[in-house]
Amino acid sequence: MEIPLPAFYFLQGVFSKVSEKLVLATASPYSIAVFKTLGIDFESESSDVDERFATRPTDPKEIVLLLARLKAECVAKKRSLDLVVGFDSVGCFEGRILEKPPSSQEAFERLKALSGKSFDFYTGVHLIDSGAGNAVSKLAQTRIQMRVLQDEEINNVRNARGVSTHSCCLWQNE
Repeated sequence: MEIPLPAFYFLQGVFSKVSEKLVLATASPYSIAVFKTLGIDFESESSDVDERFATRPTDPKEIVLLLARLKAECVAKKRSLDLVVGFDSVGCFEGRILEKPPSSQEAFERLKALSGKSFDFYTGVHLIDSGAGNAVSKLAQTRIQMRVLQDEEINNVRNARGVSTHSCCLWQNE
C-alpha cells in the first residue's frame, strides 16, 4: 500500500533542526522514495516486524499506530542516539482492510472494485528519540476518491513496477 504524501508533512518541521541521525524503520523502496521528497537526510533499516499476528487489532487506525510503533521500537533498540521513525499504512473500503495485494490478479480486482469510488487511507507514524527516550505517534487519515478506471489503465498500473498509483486518484487530508 502506498503512503500519500500528507502523512509525512508533519515530520518536516521535526527533523529540520536536529543533529541526530534520522533512521526510517523500513526497507520499502517506495516509502524511501517518498521520504526523499522531504529533502531530509536519512538512513533506512528494515524492522523485520511480523505484521500478521493473532492479537492484531481489527480497527485500521489501531493497526497502523501499533505497527508503526513496533517497527520503530525494533530499529530503535539497535540505534542508541538516533531518531527512528516507523510507519504503516492501510486502506479501508466498505469495512474491509486493504493491504498490499498478494497477487497481480488481486491488484486488478481491487482497482476495479475501487474505480469511481472513495475509500479511507490511514497512515500511522511513530517517532522515537533514542537518545532522549521520548516518543510520539501521529495518525493521518486521508479520504481517497478514485477516478473511473478502464481495464487497460488498471493493467498498465498493476504491471508497472515502481510506478505510483497516485494517477488513479485524488486525495484530501481529513
